[in-house]
Amino acid sequence: MSRSKVALFFGAGSEIGYGLPSGGKFALDLFRTSVENDKDDFRKQLDKINNTSTYAAKWLPENYHKKRIYVFGKGEFEEIIASSLEYKRDDILTYLVSHEKVGCFGQN
Repeated sequence: MSRSKVALFFGAGSEIGYGLPSGGKFALDLFRTSVENDKDDFRKQLDKINNTSTYAAKWLPENYHKKRIYVFGKGEFEEIIASSLEYKRDDILTYLVSHEKVGCFGQN
């Protein structure tokens, strides 16, 4: 019997108070995790579905059991990082400028 895994998503940094990784670290950890075993497990679960069931006919796409299982790759990861940086651009620049003035970048 397999154990179910549960993921909790918090907001505004509340997860840090519980000793959990920040949302950014959590996302990075997810992208670094190998998905091959999960893809194999998912494929096995798809193979167990009765193709003639009402569920399969109503909710699953045609030929679902033959379709490629897609996961986020390097391109999506880079797009998310770039989007996040652009979204926080002003905050990042303000932070860097304020630290540059106190000599954190080797300037006295």
